[in-house]
Amino acid sequence: MMRETPTLRRGKLLNGLMFLAVACVANVAARSEPIKPSQIFVVSGDTIEVFNRRPAVALLGFKAPERRPARAQCAAERALGSRATQRVRELVSGGGLDYQARRCACESGTEGTSRCNLGRTCGILTVNGRDLGQILIDEKLAVPFVCGDTNCPSPPNPWCAAQ
Repeated sequence: MMRETPTLRRGKLLNGLMFLAVACVANVAARSEPIKPSQIFVVSGDTIEVFNRRPAVALLGFKAPERRPARAQCAAERALGSRATQRVRELVSGGGLDYQARRCACESGTEGTSRCNLGRTCGILTVNGRDLGQILIDEKLAVPFVCGDTNCPSPPNPWCAAQ
């Protein structure tokens, strides 16, 4: 049996403290925080602005149709995009909100720039414990959309397929 020296004990202690510090930082970064409806401005079905934070936040895990003519690919998408945006406004106004900032799927060093998610940050919004994106998906106002670690596939657009 190897005898533990003071140097070995100090090394184990430092490793333990380092692990604890990393675990605490990871826990803080992943923690949801309650947020008031008055702190959120709904930009679209999958983008919000959280007051006292900049820039806008892309909500993760889903893709909502575009509502602006310059971004929507067809009239059906614009109409559904307006419905999705209105539904998010309804859900937000009801309260029971928690917001969690998340890392965007971008190349290292590009987060917060136009090269990463149009300069938006990323996050998840829950309403009474339910993921907002999943609510929209269940209501056929959005589709699932999951990115990799450093990039996203081309966004789906099932809304214009029939046209």
